[in-house]
Amino acid sequence: MSEKLDGIRAFYDGRDAIFSRLGKKFYPPKKFVDKLPKGVSLDGELFIGRDSFDATSSVVRSHSGEGWEAVKFMVFDLPSEKELTFEERQDKLQALFPEPLVVAVPNLEEAESQVAKAEAGAVVEVVKQVKCRGLDHLKDELRAVQAHDGEGLMLRQPGSLYVGKRSTSLLKVKTFYDAEARVVGYKPGKVSC
Repeated sequence: MSEKLDGIRAFYDGRDAIFSRLGKKFYPPKKFVDKLPKGVSLDGELFIGRDSFDATSSVVRSHSGEGWEAVKFMVFDLPSEKELTFEERQDKLQALFPEPLVVAVPNLEEAESQVAKAEAGAVVEVVKQVKCRGLDHLKDELRAVQAHDGEGLMLRQPGSLYVGKRSTSLLKVKTFYDAEARVVGYKPGKVSC
């Protein structure tokens, strides 16, 4: 399972283009695309942060290229390896984008400098996956994500192959609030043109 991000779904073709789920091309600056690996396609979300869908949408749907420095490509799958199982694709993603190593440095200033340099160059982050240990674990993770303004969770069927559309091997888990009401009256509104 992983956090369900509230970003803009995106596919990278492994060459030089990023597209929406419906095939509409996005126009990131060249320096963004140049940091993506060549020869492998990626599936993920263009994401600025939690509770920032409108800001993300504004940046990535623009043709100006402005604001992309705040955007991360949060990758959760590897379509170019669709014959592999989900777990095998995750291993390949981790090999492509290893987590930064923590290195002991002599002082805080040098450590902060190394972190800043690493963060400045990274446009891709692999979405963290956690093996679900059962319903209680799922509920705990959902509460934790939602406590930090996250939207929900995504559950992936173990051993599943890549499917580039909605499928039964991927399940969205969110809390929905529902209420019942009875209309007891209304007041006519005014029509304006």
